[in-house]
Amino acid sequence: MKEKTTKSVVRELLCPFISHQRQVFLCLMLLFNTGALGQVPASAGLRAGGAVPEIKLKKGDPVPDLSFAGAGPGGSSLKLSDLKGKLVILDFWATWCGACISKIPTMEKLQKQFGDRISIIMVTYEKRTYTESFLKKLGNGKLPGLLRVSDDTTLQQVFKHRTLPHYALIDATGRYLLETGGEAITAANINALLSGRVKGIQTKKDTTTAYTSDMVLFDNGNGGPLPKTAYRSVFSGHVPGLGGFYSVRRLADTTVSRLSMTNLALPRLFGFVYGARKANFDLRRCVFLNKDLSRFTPENPGPEWYVNNTYCYELIVPKSLEHRKFQIAQKDLDILFPDIVVTRELMWRKCLALVRTSQEDKIKSQGGKPEVRADLFAYDMTNLSIKRFVNEMDLKFLQAQSYAIVDQTNYTDPVDLSLRAKLDDLEAVNRELSRYDLKFEMREQQIEMLVFRDREASRHPEKTAGQQNSN
Repeated sequence: MKEKTTKSVVRELLCPFISHQRQVFLCLMLLFNTGALGQVPASAGLRAGGAVPEIKLKKGDPVPDLSFAGAGPGGSSLKLSDLKGKLVILDFWATWCGACISKIPTMEKLQKQFGDRISIIMVTYEKRTYTESFLKKLGNGKLPGLLRVSDDTTLQQVFKHRTLPHYALIDATGRYLLETGGEAITAANINALLSGRVKGIQTKKDTTTAYTSDMVLFDNGNGGPLPKTAYRSVFSGHVPGLGGFYSVRRLADTTVSRLSMTNLALPRLFGFVYGARKANFDLRRCVFLNKDLSRFTPENPGPEWYVNNTYCYELIVPKSLEHRKFQIAQKDLDILFPDIVVTRELMWRKCLALVRTSQEDKIKSQGGKPEVRADLFAYDMTNLSIKRFVNEMDLKFLQAQSYAIVDQTNYTDPVDLSLRAKLDDLEAVNRELSRYDLKFEMREQQIEMLVFRDREASRHPEKTAGQQNSN
């Protein structure tokens, strides 16, 4: 019979647990791409240990007299003090770590080469019965000539790490030297360490962050603070005690942008996302072609309706995706409400249009800091688009009007405006606008509407085309 190689044993051990379609790829990764596997998360399967005091070791600090259970003769325990006079190398490994396994023959050679001057100890959190069986198969019936600790719950907490392989080195006097990865464990570096030369040896100090799977990632610092590259979305039904609002803003001290909506009904939820802060798709600009309208426009909604028909949604995106946040939110809502199809469509409608009453340019900005200062009785805008004015009148001051409010000035340069009028009074606003040769007037024209359909009916939009005519 042909003698099994180390690689064939690893393949035999690992691959039966992998679906046939993925065997070749994963086994090749484990066996031949050990450099890529040198950063395998150590937390996979990691078990919590007993109460271990927080230890933060610096170079030269004395290491506590650690116990190495089962590493001594006949499975007895050793203490760090038993190894005084030797350079101690703790080799943290696991049976699933291809880079760790491929390093075992090298570690054995180093142990033989340096003899009693060093002590290499293999350390794993995995069960001894399993790891010993694994190592025997790996060595064709022979165990490695190295000290071994299994079922570890203590050493991994003293020398904390996130990735494997991981090595902790303690000098012959029991003082902490450094922690490093597999590439630094060489004969040349061991000779240097035995001679007291530590400088120049690459170190590896993994950062560990408190995390529990019982909590949502990043909530209350679970997994650390929200990263600058964070992306997440959250959705829920009605939340008692929250008002109905929407907002878009950048989170403090980050480059993360947040789109939030709380306790909004479907028209407002979709209207804000599809309007993308450029169009106000309120009920005046929504068309409902659904069989059941009670979800959208109930006649006399009571408290129970709001509990059953309002929703909360939040999207957080990094700066690189900020320009796409509304597109992402649209896709999310499409997934969350699979029975509804929402589209933006041009339709003929009566609307209040802001128009210019002459060709004389009385609104061109004189420059200055772009800003708006407004309340119900005054509106001052400097060096901003006329569309900003129209949108704010639509959203804040003239929302009681029966018709949508749109910009028909075709003016693209920044403008300056200063109005002194009660801004919810259309006549008073028009009197002030006349100074700039501007006016809100009733027009019938094509404007974008937000159209809601049931998904099964959305395949035949031509059946509802006649409903696009203005009333």
